[in-house]
Amino acid sequence: MWLESKAADRPRNRVNSIMQSYMLKDIKSLIKEENLRAFNNLLILLAQRQGSISNVSSLANEVGLSAKTIESYLELFAQTYTVFPLSSYSSNYGNELRKSRKFYLFDPGIRNVLIKNFAPPENRPDTGILAESFVFLEFNRLVSPETELTFWRLKSGEEVDFIVSKNRKPYPVEVKSLRKIGDIPNGMRAFIRRYPKTEKAFVLNRDSEGETNFNDTKVIYAKWIDVPLLFDLME
Repeated sequence: MWLESKAADRPRNRVNSIMQSYMLKDIKSLIKEENLRAFNNLLILLAQRQGSISNVSSLANEVGLSAKTIESYLELFAQTYTVFPLSSYSSNYGNELRKSRKFYLFDPGIRNVLIKNFAPPENRPDTGILAESFVFLEFNRLVSPETELTFWRLKSGEEVDFIVSKNRKPYPVEVKSLRKIGDIPNGMRAFIRRYPKTEKAFVLNRDSEGETNFNDTKVIYAKWIDVPLLFDLME
């Protein structure tokens, strides 16, 4: 048991070493010394809020820096492939969010170090975030010149995790733990009502596979691991 425990610790120690050498030294060398604590707090805050909707003003208030400085740090994270910002989808409707973004750390291991949690997914309160992050990383890997990845949310609260736009056609994608065929998320219903020409929508979950219809939109249920197959279904 002791040897097994030591073996399990090696990957964690390796990830922690990467974070210490790359993120906490190389990246920090690009910012002012007096802002190191705030820099750390911002990175931890983004890890804790993985996949949540945020805006620069709220992040600035919580971290204690100016919005301009926060924006420069977010740009630095993006340029160094540390954190990816996801913008909102909009077709010029006034009550759709435009300035807010979602943020995802590129490396799940780094996120685990920052939030100090390496427990298996079934023993964690953020299982849904882990699934959404996996789907995001797969989408981000597959995005091509004719596709764009965004999210969608109304000021009234309806939200869709991802909007994959291919050749200017939007395909809403929701990530859920468990979902029965025909059980369509409210945010997806709202999106389809607002964009009635939506041809297909996708509900990614752990087990269910099949399809149904909502209005004139085909809603396809698929497993998390089948993300690459979705692009073949987007015409």
